[in-house]
Amino acid sequence: MNAPARAHAAERSVGAAPAPLTLVESVPQPDYLRLQGVHKRFGSFTALESIDLTIPQGELVCFLGPSGCGKTTLLRIIAGLEVQTGGQLWQSGTDISRLPPAQRDYGIVFQSYALFPNLSIADNVAYGLVNQRRPRKDIAARVDELLQLVGLPGSGGKYPAQMSGGQQQRVALARALAASPGLLLLDEPLSALDAIVRVHLRNEIRALQRRLGVTTIMVTHDQEEALSIADRIVVMNHGVIEQVGTPLQVYREPATPFVAEFVGKVNRLPAVAEGGRWFQCGDRRWQVEPGHGAEYRAGREVMLYLRPEDRAMTGFDADHPGLCTGTVAHIEFLGGNCLAELVVEGLPEPLQLQFSLNQMDEFGVQQGRRLRFALRLDRLRAFPATEA
Repeated sequence: MNAPARAHAAERSVGAAPAPLTLVESVPQPDYLRLQGVHKRFGSFTALESIDLTIPQGELVCFLGPSGCGKTTLLRIIAGLEVQTGGQLWQSGTDISRLPPAQRDYGIVFQSYALFPNLSIADNVAYGLVNQRRPRKDIAARVDELLQLVGLPGSGGKYPAQMSGGQQQRVALARALAASPGLLLLDEPLSALDAIVRVHLRNEIRALQRRLGVTTIMVTHDQEEALSIADRIVVMNHGVIEQVGTPLQVYREPATPFVAEFVGKVNRLPAVAEGGRWFQCGDRRWQVEPGHGAEYRAGREVMLYLRPEDRAMTGFDADHPGLCTGTVAHIEFLGGNCLAELVVEGLPEPLQLQFSLNQMDEFGVQQGRRLRFALRLDRLRAFPATEA
């Protein structure tokens, strides 16, 4: 985005909620950041292994994974705060593989905010602009503009200690955006905030990113956070990329057992392959859809994966292949939804089924009750048991 467009975008409000998820493919954008064969070793420990990734202009990408998976190390390599052991990086067509941080075009927000406690909010936001020796009048105007943008107008005279955690994170975001960087890096920026503030601020970050059109990478271990704001999610584990896709793709079409289990809740059922995508699971015999599992040789042990919401309570025929009867053994209350654990006749493991509170009443879901339902076998996925 050019400077006039950024200036125009900065005048808009940041309070709007993110646009709803859509299945319509967006217009392809030119590649902005490209990583090829990036790896990092600390002595004998391999933190990253052969990372290949391309991020288009204006995209918001989340690096998602458990602690120690390499996501923050990868972010720091992009920022030049860590030097990769091997591989190359290009930003907007320029090889930045060995450039120092000061020569790379990015702004960064850390988990700890990293504000200067002895400087006012205005001076914190202006810090990078002062180092660039911009005119004092221009700096003051830019600081006012950014504080307005992040919802903190008139706060320039305060100090970090006078601000809440959410407000301090907004200041850190304003400081990162001060020099209008082409790339915004967010290293778990919301993890230190309470749940309500975290949800509110992530929506504002998403709305702001869309208005500015700045290419953004956000590191998080929070699946809900990644699913709610990302254009694409990069799922990482043990220093490798397990899957790259839209939130819907990662959730609905997991590429590996790790992705299926790490992103959202899932049922795991041991089964034995019979060939032709048919599997014996307890007393049941099911076939998975093409692309939902390889045609494993007969006798191969596998795990079948199914999300708790992939069931029907009404509208199915008596001969539906996924028809089940089970007894509710336990109910987990999750607010607007509940997870009911059922011991199902003919299956080797209990099943978790998801219900809204209204559905709990509608279908009489109570501990000890027997329920009749049908599994969505078109959502069933099979992976080798040895990879689970």
